[in-house]
Amino acid sequence: MTVKLHEQARLDIKRGVAIYDAQSLGLGSYFQTMVIAAIDSLQFFPALHPVIRGYRRMLIDKFPFAAYYKIYKDMVVVFSVLDTRMDPGTINSRLDSLS
Repeated sequence: MTVKLHEQARLDIKRGVAIYDAQSLGLGSYFQTMVIAAIDSLQFFPALHPVIRGYRRMLIDKFPFAAYYKIYKDMVVVFSVLDTRMDPGTINSRLDSLS
């Protein structure tokens, strides 16, 4: 199965890299590696994660982030990668705006 990143997901990952690099040199790169590894696993097990507001939510190992994605016929699209510490209303608004 093919996995694609929505432009918003790309921006979310870049933002996360910048946040973690500001905390410690190299931490942003580690964050990006963990996110990409998690997203890559979706080609094998896309239906493994629970559905939240119409998106499947996959938690990212080692970081308080989650990838929100949808499964289509032969493709998975990751729409957003959000900090799970955000206000739930903000997360819901972000997801609703992507629909």
